[in-house]
Amino acid sequence: FLPDYDALAAEVTRAGGGTLDEKRFRAAVNRHVVDEVHARGGLVSYNHPFGVTFEENEKPRTNEEQLAVLLKNRAEGADILEVGYRDRGGATLADHLWLWDQLALAGLALVGVGVSDSHGGPDNRWSGSPNNFVSWIWAESATKRDLIAGLRAGRVFFGDIERFDGT
Repeated sequence: FLPDYDALAAEVTRAGGGTLDEKRFRAAVNRHVVDEVHARGGLVSYNHPFGVTFEENEKPRTNEEQLAVLLKNRAEGADILEVGYRDRGGATLADHLWLWDQLALAGLALVGVGVSDSHGGPDNRWSGSPNNFVSWIWAESATKRDLIAGLRAGRVFFGDIERFDGT
């Protein structure tokens, strides 16, 4: 589904006394999308917890600052956290794993997944990339229902597709 952005903008504008506030609009869209996905039985992933910049960039926040952001907004209602990145948004794999662990210790238990973040392009574009993780879901079958159930239960394992040999 696609949200009705015009309706959400009108709602935020009315609540803001005739002014569309960008932060309030973003929060309204996030809340609406998360609520809709959950109502339909789906799961929401919080992607790029340290930002969307690519490899070898400086982190916009310290680990502790990013932890505080995610705890304050409860990861915006997400169920899943992208943690399988060797280098994303200036953060290392250790930074991502630290964030995931600290969230769980603080009571926000998200399912962690690994990603290549390869959005198409040439075949095997992820090959040789520092971010070439994939996630495997332990499920009863390959149906959408069973895969979502496996994700929801946290039966997910991730690793480097070039290094993992199946054992």
